[in-house]
Amino acid sequence: MAFSHTAGELPDAIPEEAAGWTVAVLGLALVASGAAYHTVTPDSEFFITAVASLPGAATTGLWVVARNRWVGTEHQPRLLRWTLIGGGVLGSIIIVVALVQGGGLFEWFELLQFLTGVGTASGVAIGTSEARSVEAARRAERARVSAEHVREERDRLRFLNNLLRHNVLNKMQIVRAYTREVADQQDGEFDEELGTTMEQTREVAELVENVRHLVRATTDDTPPRPVDLQAAVEAAVESIDPESGGTVEADVPAVTVEGDDLLKYVVENLVRNSFQHHDREAATVRVTGTTDGETAHLRISDDGPGIPNGLKEEVLTPGEHGDSGLGLYLARTVIEGYGGSVGIRDNEPRGTVVELTLTRAEA
Repeated sequence: MAFSHTAGELPDAIPEEAAGWTVAVLGLALVASGAAYHTVTPDSEFFITAVASLPGAATTGLWVVARNRWVGTEHQPRLLRWTLIGGGVLGSIIIVVALVQGGGLFEWFELLQFLTGVGTASGVAIGTSEARSVEAARRAERARVSAEHVREERDRLRFLNNLLRHNVLNKMQIVRAYTREVADQQDGEFDEELGTTMEQTREVAELVENVRHLVRATTDDTPPRPVDLQAAVEAAVESIDPESGGTVEADVPAVTVEGDDLLKYVVENLVRNSFQHHDREAATVRVTGTTDGETAHLRISDDGPGIPNGLKEEVLTPGEHGDSGLGLYLARTVIEGYGGSVGIRDNEPRGTVVELTLTRAEA
């Protein structure tokens, strides 16, 4: 019956853990044999016996260190194999020399013990080096496979991004245009239904935009670049529909931060989010900024109903969090990609403050 095993390992007849302990026992056996030889040989010198026993002790010591720091259980048979090879080769040489020179093995015992121990210790060292090389090769292969998987996932996300932009978003714009045309031509009988249709198509289009920007933020390897924070906020405010049901007050210092063109979209998204969830006739959103050493703080504050304490962290993570979850998660993903952070706290006397902490580019 045919069988195979990894190079450098013993067949499965020896369990992995037992193979490792066998290495330790071989080293201790060499030390013990030296002690026995010194006991039964009155004219033997203790110093020579101790020196001859050192490689055996080193074999066990090296195995203990390798087992605790470098070599896992699965590689213990590899260590045993090299230990047997090393001790066997050098020990055999002395046996052959003793047979050729004559005088019996007992007269050559101390040299046999010493060189056999050198062989077993060398075998442990070689087996450890080989095991570490095998593990390094495995880690490199896992890293290669992981990198390939990441590339494949990014390609899929980029395809999804293109699909959303060229198909879903364009078609939703067509639906909105036709709905608006029907609303203009009908006699008011279906105003409520058409208004709901317009609102739903707007929300779907906004969701698609959020997904597209989220895909870009998670697949783009381009490093952040200096961005004019004041200009980004002004562009975001100008893009807000005047009929959105609220007003925006902006007071941001002229400061350059690490970011890209998604920063403007994040601010715009957070302002729109505040408008959509306010509970008054008209919402007021204030966008303010301050600097603190090497960082800049941008705060989007509203006077809406606020976010319960138990949901403040939850809405910043992916999952099912209602209408606002994706926009806030997008903000966190983008800002953390710049090396910054996002925090949420209560506004006074009511409402929510979303604070973006950014790194100043000039710093």
